[in-house]
Amino acid sequence: MLAVIGLFMLAFAWNWYGFALFEEMTEECKANAAGTTEAGTALVIGGVPLVLAHVVGIAALGIVMTRGFRPWTSD
Repeated sequence: MLAVIGLFMLAFAWNWYGFALFEEMTEECKANAAGTTEAGTALVIGGVPLVLAHVVGIAALGIVMTRGFRPWTSD
């Protein structure tokens, strides 16, 4: 169960990062024309959530590894 949730969570985070990179690349031309830049937008909008998703996944796996995950027991 945890692996399925993690699979979808990380797939969503990687796609979000890809969309952020796409947004940065497509808007750079408009930003240059306006005298500014889009540099770093993908890192903030896509990279930070991607890193947080990996940290949450590693923490969840660490908790399951130390405490165990036994949904079929009643204790």
